[in-house]
Amino acid sequence: MNGASTATSRHQQQQAAEAQAQAKLSQEREERRTRQLAIAEREKQARERDEERKALRAREAELALQRADIEAKEEAMRLRMLEHEAERSRYQEEEAERARQKKAASAVNVLVANLVDGTTPEDVKAAFGDFGEIGECKVLSSNGDTLTMQVEFLNRDDATVAVSKLECVHAGLWKPVIRG
Repeated sequence: MNGASTATSRHQQQQAAEAQAQAKLSQEREERRTRQLAIAEREKQARERDEERKALRAREAELALQRADIEAKEEAMRLRMLEHEAERSRYQEEEAERARQKKAASAVNVLVANLVDGTTPEDVKAAFGDFGEIGECKVLSSNGDTLTMQVEFLNRDDATVAVSKLECVHAGLWKPVIRG
């Protein structure tokens, strides 16, 4: 039985060695599988980080586009405001020009002749100024003894009233004539 027992013992040793080899192989497979799972997990995490970065870059690009759109709209609004301001300024200038033309159209010159030498435009303006707004008063001619001046009334009706009243007061001293 010694031989059989030795054979059995060898057989058991062989089985034990095979079982050990099998266990070692299983352990190596398990370690390899664990490493592969860890690698796969790291790759998955790397892919997720890449996706997050891509999503973040896409969001940043979207925000940049929105910012550019807002800036373009602000610029367009600023340009519209400038155009509106320019249009308003043109309108005001046109209104002022129309008012000047209307004023000029209603302005009338009164010719005052035979004034005593030494009379100044300010004297004539003072005499006529009580009747209405005077634009300008200037000397047209002087012959040594008398002067002729032109008085610009900004309103024709004021000029008419002034001439009629001053003709009565200064009859014989000078003769105003309305020219329009």
